[in-house]
Amino acid sequence: MKEMNLSRCKDQKRQSLEEFYTEFARSESEASKKMGEAMLSLLRNLKKSRNETVAFGLTSHAKLYFLEEDTYESPWYVSVFGTTPNEYRIDYLMPRESQPWSEARVSGRAYSETEAIEMLFTAIQKSDGWTSEK
Repeated sequence: MKEMNLSRCKDQKRQSLEEFYTEFARSESEASKKMGEAMLSLLRNLKKSRNETVAFGLTSHAKLYFLEEDTYESPWYVSVFGTTPNEYRIDYLMPRESQPWSEARVSGRAYSETEAIEMLFTAIQKSDGWTSEK
């Protein structure tokens, strides 16, 4: 099985995802520094995971969105925000047929990087973003 392929969306090509979060990790703000370090570690371990998902990362403020297509116009299916190495917020766009209203999302919190990675892959699967039938 191949490793996950996660790269920065072409619409934000000025920096890689790692460069973007390195800026936070070098911040003088302790909160920004912890968040940047958490996201850098998460990115490293996501890319090493044995999951064949191809996704494009789009950042909005410090949140990372996972897109199926390499454009910001692709639905923002899954997102993650790490506040510390032991706390991540993850959400995903519910499949259209399950949404009680337009753009409904499922949200949760992980208390370890391992749990966050598991939740992200569950979110990718449950969002139906990476299926051939839309």
